[in-house]
Amino acid sequence: MDWSKAKTLLIVALLVTDLVLGGFLLHGKTVQRQNERKAAENIGNYLVDLGAELNCGLADDSRMLPVLFISFPEGSDTSEYSEEAELYYNEIPVIVSGYVSGTPTLDAEGASRGDIRPSAYAAAELAGELMAGGRGDLSGFSIDSIDLVYWLYYSGSGTSDTAFPYWRFNTSEGAYFVSAYYE
Repeated sequence: MDWSKAKTLLIVALLVTDLVLGGFLLHGKTVQRQNERKAAENIGNYLVDLGAELNCGLADDSRMLPVLFISFPEGSDTSEYSEEAELYYNEIPVIVSGYVSGTPTLDAEGASRGDIRPSAYAAAELAGELMAGGRGDLSGFSIDSIDLVYWLYYSGSGTSDTAFPYWRFNTSEGAYFVSAYYE
């Protein structure tokens, strides 16, 4: 048997297999993207049907982001509540709510990354929670802006904590934070 010819044929067969599998993967991602765009449009229409006013677009993009490890200066606990974005991770604000004095610092990012769901899915979750809370509809409720942020609530104990990605909905009734990770 001519092993040189067999090796060449095997390499060509593996390259063709890689191309076919890559094509399937690309097609799957394209279909997923189209479905997410359509879902964002449908969710936006649903919210409007419930009486909500959308003053911004619902993002249909998805990506992968890690958790962030944040450290606090010794003696950080204070009696004053704050909600500030003094840190940024890849231009995404890190909002530390709670009883913090001094400036928190970004220690590291988590080793693994999680899929971020489109903000439209989080908007549907927010609407469901508002409706489950006894609202008959969303009349008079408006979503003015939606931001992807890292958020954590610091209770004032310990010197470190973990910030997770959240969608922040700035609404006519204040800010709501909804987890950006698929659950």
